Amino acid sequence: SYLLALTIPLFSFLVSGHPFFLKMIIISIELITNVYLYYLIFRVTKNSFAAAFLSILGAKTLYYGLKYLLILSALIATDMVATPLLMQLMTTVLFSIIVFIVPFFADRLKKKKID
Repeated sequence: SYLLALTIPLFSFLVSGHPFFLKMIIISIELITNVYLYYLIFRVTKNSFAAAFLSILGAKTLYYGLKYLLILSALIATDMVATPLLMQLMTTVLFSIIVFIVPFFADRLKKKKID
């Protein structure tokens, strides 16, 4: 998970030049933070929906904090929010539902195969 979080933005940058370098770094930090928080929250709650939802919110908060600092320091010149926040919230909820449902059905399918 950590390897993917680190390499997906890097690969995209190397292949297409997008996102630009500093944004690639903060996206990588966001994704690594998301993975870390997911496992941390899941260990405590044993609830994959809560872990996914809260880890995404935490990682997004860090991402926008870092992006704000880069904009403030004039290291990047971009809009603070490129994707509407409502769309990000809807995507977060949908992804969290998927993370919750997929293991549930996978376990049921395994039990049926055993029977």
